Amino acid sequence: MRFRAAIPGLMLAAVVTGCAPTPEPLPEPAPGALLDPATPAVMGATNGLEMRVWVIEDQDDVLAEVLERYEARPTPMLDSVRSAWRASGLRVIAVPHSELGAFRERLRVVAPEQRDWFGQSPDWSEAIRGRRVEAGEVLGLADGLMKTPAGRLRVLMRCWAIPG
Repeated sequence: MRFRAAIPGLMLAAVVTGCAPTPEPLPEPAPGALLDPATPAVMGATNGLEMRVWVIEDQDDVLAEVLERYEARPTPMLDSVRSAWRASGLRVIAVPHSELGAFRERLRVVAPEQRDWFGQSPDWSEAIRGRRVEAGEVLGLADGLMKTPAGRLRVLMRCWAIPG
């Protein structure tokens, strides 16, 4: 019965839509102008963490060239922590806001960008969901090898502001 009640509403919406004037097409944006990478996901939000994930296809080692340019820039973490992350296959780099657009333009993005605003989140949250792993798979980490239980790889995060 609920379905039959929805049909007149859908037909009315189709008629109203069909009678509306055809809007002018929007001009084609310049390449890379769809979304300024330096624009925050939440306007006015200045305190917290925003995460962006770009899935790229690396051709001709473009990613290595782009990352190398920023690798020597300081990051707000201890060198020992950064080295442990690097040994586990993760690289932390700092790209200035003013260069983020050019940084992204050099990469061949092959999937929609994932943008998440976590703000201040003192509880652990899943930032990136990875692939499923079978029990007994071996992963190389900074402090040695680890046999996995069955499950899913994830990147967890938390964030909060401190004075200073």
